[in-house]
Amino acid sequence: MNPVERRRALGWACLIAVTLIWATPRLWAKALTEYYDSYTQNFFRYLFGAAAVWIGLPLYRRRRMPAGWDGWRRQILPALLNSGMQIFAIQALYYIGAGLNMLLGRVSLLVSAALSYWLFAEERPLLGSRRFRVGVLVLLIGTAGLAVGVGESRSSGYFTGVALTLAASLCWGGYAVAAKRSMAGFDPMSAFAAISLISFAILSVPAIALGDLGQVFRAGWGPFWAMAGSGALCIGVGHVLYLASLHVLGPGLVISMTAISPALTAMLSNVIFGEPFPPLKLAAAVLTMAGTAIVVAPRRRASPPPVEEG
Repeated sequence: MNPVERRRALGWACLIAVTLIWATPRLWAKALTEYYDSYTQNFFRYLFGAAAVWIGLPLYRRRRMPAGWDGWRRQILPALLNSGMQIFAIQALYYIGAGLNMLLGRVSLLVSAALSYWLFAEERPLLGSRRFRVGVLVLLIGTAGLAVGVGESRSSGYFTGVALTLAASLCWGGYAVAAKRSMAGFDPMSAFAAISLISFAILSVPAIALGDLGQVFRAGWGPFWAMAGSGALCIGVGHVLYLASLHVLGPGLVISMTAISPALTAMLSNVIFGEPFPPLKLAAAVLTMAGTAIVVAPRRRASPPPVEEG
């Protein structure tokens, strides 16, 4: 195998790994709802996640960090939106399943597309295409079906979970656009290192005010290391692998491949937690993923910022 083939094989290995890794954050968080409140989860997951990002930072040759107050100030809005997503999305898991949580999160694509159309003139021809509009319609039909709970028995907190997930999607769609602007002129991994550190600081506030950090002592070491390991893996290692595959394989293949993570989450949630996917709900999920594929397709040429799914 020549150097080019080895490099591409390594890129594929990184891409497959990150696709699988990013299918698991909600599964870890759902399993941990038995032991911790959402604020405690977010605190420790981002503590270890941010640490892993900073440990992985020296692996990159391009390390132009946000310098001075202005550079760090530019990362505050993305960090706020990222933190909002974490708070809403993890809290939603106390009401609905991990698969539904991830699938409904595809609404963030519509939010980021609308904001991009408004803010970035170069994206308007792509976002205004007929194919993109068809994708939006299919995605809306699919997510609407999931939101109203077609084909399943809804629990008393079902719509609370849906509302929290949609709020998380609004934050995440805004994050994708805000991060694109704030990362301009910086190495994406370095910029995300700053975002992850600010996010941890933000998430510390509700954890101290509303959470019960003492749960880590009462729950035992097993759940604690699962929480810490999932944060380091999904936030830290995931971003290292994502950017490595992006550098070797290009954005088109990477975006398309990682877009299937929610479907993997749904399948794994069904196997692990027994989350039901009766025919009508399954049809809505298929429409959601089909709409995702169509919506993502026109934007493949634009290199995205790091996108952590967890």
